[in-house]
Amino acid sequence: MLNDYQRSGFYNYIFIGLFSLIIISTLIISDLFIYPSLTPFHFYPIGISVLVLLTGIFLLINKRSLYFTWPVIITFLFALYIFIHGKLIVDNYNPIHTYLIFNCCLLISTYCLLHILDFKLSALFKIISIIILSESLICLFQYFGWIDSFNRYFRVTGTWENPNVSAMFLAMASPILWNFIIHKESGFKKLSSVILFLLVASLILLKCRSALFGFVVASFMMLNYKYHITQWLVNKNKRSYKTLLFILCIMALIITGNYLYNAKQTSADGRKIVWKLSLEMISNNPIIGYGYGSFERDYNLFQSKYFQDGKGAPLELKNSDYIKVAYNEFIQNEFEGGILGFLIFSALLFSLFAVPALKTEKPIVNQHVPPKTINNQYGVQLFRVAYAGAIAFAVMSIFNFTILAIPVMCMFVMYAAILAIHPSYKCFYPGSKMNTIKLALITKWATGIGVALIGIYAAFNSISAAYAGSLNKDAAIAAKRGKYDTAIAILKPLGSTLNSYESYWTNYAKILYADKDYPGALKMFRTTISFTSSPDIYMRIGLCYAKLGLYQDAEHSYLIAKYMVPNKIAPRIVLLNLYKKTNDTIKSVKMAAEILFTKPKVVSKKTNYYRNEAIGYIRKVSRSRIGKFPVHHQDSIKRKLTGFTK
Repeated sequence: MLNDYQRSGFYNYIFIGLFSLIIISTLIISDLFIYPSLTPFHFYPIGISVLVLLTGIFLLINKRSLYFTWPVIITFLFALYIFIHGKLIVDNYNPIHTYLIFNCCLLISTYCLLHILDFKLSALFKIISIIILSESLICLFQYFGWIDSFNRYFRVTGTWENPNVSAMFLAMASPILWNFIIHKESGFKKLSSVILFLLVASLILLKCRSALFGFVVASFMMLNYKYHITQWLVNKNKRSYKTLLFILCIMALIITGNYLYNAKQTSADGRKIVWKLSLEMISNNPIIGYGYGSFERDYNLFQSKYFQDGKGAPLELKNSDYIKVAYNEFIQNEFEGGILGFLIFSALLFSLFAVPALKTEKPIVNQHVPPKTINNQYGVQLFRVAYAGAIAFAVMSIFNFTILAIPVMCMFVMYAAILAIHPSYKCFYPGSKMNTIKLALITKWATGIGVALIGIYAAFNSISAAYAGSLNKDAAIAAKRGKYDTAIAILKPLGSTLNSYESYWTNYAKILYADKDYPGALKMFRTTISFTSSPDIYMRIGLCYAKLGLYQDAEHSYLIAKYMVPNKIAPRIVLLNLYKKTNDTIKSVKMAAEILFTKPKVVSKKTNYYRNEAIGYIRKVSRSRIGKFPVHHQDSIKRKLTGFTK
């Protein structure tokens, strides 16, 4: 039989190993699913389910009492609100609800384990450091061309298709490296210094401004804990030198900020449009919101109507694009969850930041938490790392998406759970000490049973969804080989499991369209737009309508896609083909002119193909028809026609 000390060590190995696998699962994408980015979306919940189940078991077999602090209580309320909001208020429960609730379960479970067991997280931090090293090396290898990036539009992306995700993960993890570097007793110091250098190089190559900003903030906090920079600045000694240094720092920040803005000005200006229209939509529905996971669908439709009504300024038309997130978590939480969702999310962050900055080097004592976890100098370092990481998360949340960036959210959950056991949170159970102990024991047993049951249910559902998702990919492969009957046979039984997954309905619709079942494809595509408002889906809906001879409906769908992404050529080419098919010469020549004069953000082979299509059509148009084009384009068209006919 194992004694308490041996059991604690055994549990520690299990927790460290499992949490390491959970973090790794957030950074891996593969071809197992219809979209590579779905890999962490499926594997991450499976890891959480196992951890939740084990947490329930540990709670039931451990003798210690369990006390909840305010961050944990707020997290539970957030999960409850997300569930009620999706099921009852907006009646649109989808995988994003499940993902958010899983994160809440991970935070609560991690807190419970840290609370009742004497965990030493230095081993986990070392594993995370190795993960940082691997991610940084991948970025460098992509830059030198030794391995391909996961996105053809970016030279360096890390292990994700979106370079922002990898960059923000590195920024969130950087306090762990700083902790090893600034403490002399660390045996991991030299290696951490090398890894930090590679991390900084990777952040520069990934070109994510919010990640760079988050890294600077987190680094300053870690260095300030060690060297007391803020205390030195406010000290009256050598005030003139400090003032000069402060001015130089401000000037450096202004210059750097201006450079970062100009380096990706189109992206920055595009986010201004997103925030402007999002706030306008929020003002129309501030109380309830539009539902979690609904931003992509509702925002882009609103943006399309905004431009179609002629409200967009030229700069807005130039910089707008198809948007999936609000690039500000506070705006997105208000947009999707309404005022209560915004307040709960903000309260969670505030409850974490209310923890003292931990300036003292003295051991901290609290009778309600395990002594080996926090009541020593190691505990002080642990909280400082978590505090700096959580601050970096909040800073990046103002300018980017962090919650839906799975590796970033996973790191935040870990930091939040660590902060939640801080001794500054007082036990809130009422009554005498004996009454408090009884309530804490009841809480532990009730939580253990509830968490174990949730873990079993969550594991079954997450594994089922992942398996069904892999079959969805098998159906797509069968369809590519022309085996449409096989693909449809695979897809039919998956509806009960993947009925709320856009990827399922989109794949099903594409296969039916390829099989020339246009009514069936149209039905599936119309189900898809209840989850997404992708311009590609609206163009495909238009193609279905056109195949069925419903040209007016096809034009309506094409126009939604056109105004959703005003700088894209693809919607204009399908409109041109539609007008040519219906012999609408006036609209067709105007659309050909739009294709020629539209300046896309990225010029690709498809762009040149579309332009050549328009050029071929214009060559067939006699010079006598130039008057059909917009007046302000006629001179330019004459010059182009002259060049085309030579």
